[in-house]
Amino acid sequence: MRKIYFTLLLHLFVFSVFSQKIHIIGLIDYQSDERVYGNKYIKNQLIELENIFRNTDYEVDTIFFLKEELADTNFVIRKIKNLQVNQNDAIFCYVAAHGYNKNNELYPTVRLGTTNQSDIYLGSLKQLLTQKQVRLYVLLNESCNVLYKTQQLFSRNTPRTNLNKKTIKALFNDSKGSFVMMSCNVSQRSIITDEGGIFGQCFFNTLNEQFYSELPHWEVIAQKTAQLTPKKVLENDASFIQNPVYENNIQYVESNKTQEEIEKQIVIDVSTNTYRIDDFEIEIKTDKGRNDIVYYKSDTIRYWFKTTKPCFLRLIDIWPDNRICLLLDNYEVKPEEVSKWVEIKIAKGKSIICVAPFGVDYLMSFASTQPFCKLNLMIYKGTKFVKEDLKDVLSCSRNSPNNIVLEDKLLITTKDRLSIAKPK
Repeated sequence: MRKIYFTLLLHLFVFSVFSQKIHIIGLIDYQSDERVYGNKYIKNQLIELENIFRNTDYEVDTIFFLKEELADTNFVIRKIKNLQVNQNDAIFCYVAAHGYNKNNELYPTVRLGTTNQSDIYLGSLKQLLTQKQVRLYVLLNESCNVLYKTQQLFSRNTPRTNLNKKTIKALFNDSKGSFVMMSCNVSQRSIITDEGGIFGQCFFNTLNEQFYSELPHWEVIAQKTAQLTPKKVLENDASFIQNPVYENNIQYVESNKTQEEIEKQIVIDVSTNTYRIDDFEIEIKTDKGRNDIVYYKSDTIRYWFKTTKPCFLRLIDIWPDNRICLLLDNYEVKPEEVSKWVEIKIAKGKSIICVAPFGVDYLMSFASTQPFCKLNLMIYKGTKFVKEDLKDVLSCSRNSPNNIVLEDKLLITTKDRLSIAKPK
């Protein structure tokens, strides 16, 4: 029997335990000319967002730059540099103004006023927010505006009283890293209406929906906004192309625990378990082997298993945000499958795709001589999530009277890449 010890390295930083403040920064030009007047919609949305945070007991600090302040880029930079933040805080920054691109750069240069004295490169603003070293920052940009007289795309978000505090916490307090999204790709322009930019309307509509979702995620917000924006643009002008791009570098970790509590939670003692007992053995692998496994967003992931006896198989994937995905349960390994590599199929015609949240996954397989106990599931968009916490899942999977249970496990790293949505 071989003893195996491993530690789930899901948390890489030491977090402070003081309360979180959310800083809303609005760099909104709606006064320089009539083409950007619709950006006032964005300011109103940020005010509504501030109210949502306050109604869910968050401390909020909101900064809107005045017209004369936007005209001086140096003033804007100094103001953000001098912003007092703590390492557990979050920054939500929205930039809406005219813009252009220099030398085919990744990020646009935004003109916050009427002269080049008010120009600021979005990449520099991103770097400035990174230097604040806060727990999370979200940077949204809507620039290069063309005025289209059109009706508002979405109805106003009606304030609700049943806001789920856990949802807000998941998006801001339990999120660590950075999220940057721009309204269009290099060499493209953005359509603005009398009711705000199309990108902004799509983003805030999606964000509002996620506030009432059971499983909120920044990746879902990004994907839906990126898919919805080009469709709405095409409804205004079939010849116009506008594809939002985004970078999601967010990890999901619980924020209200000390480092000592986190370490106790994420250490799994598997000293009483093994992948082999006598001639009974279980092993799993991926299409990239068993070691140094890395997948990128949208990659197809393939798994195989091999056992030396007929048995029942359970396969779980522990995501970076600590959710537990059930890939396979009580799969009966037939005699003809013994001692062969058998590919795992989750459903007919479906593949396992690498999606957010990104970070470190732990794939755990259990082989049993008897069927496993039943787990309580919640199905979200076809994915089966286990309702029990990890401790209960492991206990249920490992402990069974008169039963032999083996396990094998893999560490898998998943990463994001710059995403560009195409009109459908």
